[in-house]
Amino acid sequence: MLDWLTAPWSEPVLLRAFAEVALIGLVGGLLGCWLVLYELSYSAESLAHALFPGLVGAALLGVPLLLGGIAGVLVGAVGVVLAGVTDNARWDGLGSLAIGVVLVLVAIVLVVEMGSLLVGESARPEDVARIAAVVERFPVVRRLIHLRTEHLGPDEIVVALKAEFDPKLSIEQLAAEIDRLEAEIRAIDPRATLIFVEPDVYRAPAARSD
Repeated sequence: MLDWLTAPWSEPVLLRAFAEVALIGLVGGLLGCWLVLYELSYSAESLAHALFPGLVGAALLGVPLLLGGIAGVLVGAVGVVLAGVTDNARWDGLGSLAIGVVLVLVAIVLVVEMGSLLVGESARPEDVARIAAVVERFPVVRRLIHLRTEHLGPDEIVVALKAEFDPKLSIEQLAAEIDRLEAEIRAIDPRATLIFVEPDVYRAPAARSD
């Protein structure tokens, strides 16, 4: 009758999640009481806020998150300790200012790095050139008509191309050759997770009449 309530507890994932939440609740509760009793709430909050820019900076630089977190906490800790030792709140203010500067720099880097992904960013010119070279030297491709690329993420690229193939190919042969072409593109750039190939016939641009 109570299977709906007891059955989930047979899942290892749920048991592990419950253990983690219980541990966080126990340790967090004791730590919170200790911080309040010793009037360290403000210092703890300062260190918690200092942790975030360190983590983000580490992620952007490609270094271990632990090192970034430690660097951020150290910046906040220096201000808190100096304020306590000298009994001068200016040091804490300087520490907060330093954290604010780091946050601004992180925001600028995020805008530069991620802004183009939001509106669409093509692959680097050298990557596009390598993909184009693979298509142009493919045995049954007569001409690469056009090639477009776009980032879906830092490690994922969409490739869309139109090419003229050997007209003697049957439908089955053409499909097989397109599969081979896609495999060769992914071999030189594994980030090309989505590839769209459109067979077409090249048509010379019409001459403009003045």
